[in-house]
Amino acid sequence: MPDPAAPPDPVQTRAGRPGLFLARDSYRQRRLRDVARMLPVAGAVIWLLPLMWTRPAGQTGGMAAAVVFVFAGWTLLIVLTAVVSRRIRVDSATDVSPDTDALG
Repeated sequence: MPDPAAPPDPVQTRAGRPGLFLARDSYRQRRLRDVARMLPVAGAVIWLLPLMWTRPAGQTGGMAAAVVFVFAGWTLLIVLTAVVSRRIRVDSATDVSPDTDALG
């Protein structure tokens, strides 16, 4: 009988089934690809945020801060895209489908 005070086995999951082993390299590549897929969404949010800013009544203009915000966000997206695209590898070893078994 297992000791109840012992930490749980990291390989075992609920119902006593063994956990899915994911190679660290392919896991990181998939997460980088996920980040690359989310960058356009982040860009849309950055472009839409200044539309939600409110100005006090009677104030005219005030678009300089919004323009600076949009272009600073745009620059940040360019830098992030460059970093992510350089770290993503294009080889068949990292293109493991989640439906396939890790062993073959």
